[in-house]
Amino acid sequence: MRKFITIVESLNEAPITDYDYIPDENGTAFNDSDKKLLNNPKTKTKMIKAFEKTPFDIEVTFIDNQNIKTSDLEKNDDFKNILNRNLGIHSDEITLFGHKFTPKDNTITVVMTGNVSVASNKIPMTPWTLAHKIGHSFEDSFQNIDTDTANIVRLLQNSIETKLTQHNLSMRSARTGNIESGEMLSELIAQYLITGKATILPYGLLTPNDAQEYENNLNRLIKKLLDYAVGKIIVEI
Repeated sequence: MRKFITIVESLNEAPITDYDYIPDENGTAFNDSDKKLLNNPKTKTKMIKAFEKTPFDIEVTFIDNQNIKTSDLEKNDDFKNILNRNLGIHSDEITLFGHKFTPKDNTITVVMTGNVSVASNKIPMTPWTLAHKIGHSFEDSFQNIDTDTANIVRLLQNSIETKLTQHNLSMRSARTGNIESGEMLSELIAQYLITGKATILPYGLLTPNDAQEYENNLNRLIKKLLDYAVGKIIVEI
């Protein structure tokens, strides 16, 4: 049965305007800790507060299901099929696990079909995890997104790989040395969504002036990526 967590009182002020968790008694897409977290009404409040600085309206639905197993990331063929078929950004209506989702004008619709990654048993479904996975959606969508948007993703990936190190970033994963180069773009998009901007620090190849210029261009391009997602559906895991 569909379980709905009520919409926050002031829809016009909260970037996360709708938060929904659809449980499955035998679902395996979220571990027990995530299920407890998502079932807690306090999680809704924390998610909404965490995204207060996001300049976009976002609707989030978490769907637990039996097709995806957090413990079978590499071995589960069902997982691989769902990954190849559904992950990324969709312009049209889609149906996932019996639930229909329709794009909405002026809104980024996010459907989380699990919390599956190599570190999923260690990293709970927090607001930052959600924002990071939204960031991943652009890299999962080359077959679905338009050429200009795909070019922005490639430009950012190449630029980050050649010009930045973890010492140029300010989020916790970078400060603690727990970020890989392939995760930097998703972490920067997450930072933009949570804090309102991505931050670049002077280090290595970047002088203070270079870092500021890079940061300005980076935020402009991240905003373009997120603008593209407005009126579409992001499916992630």
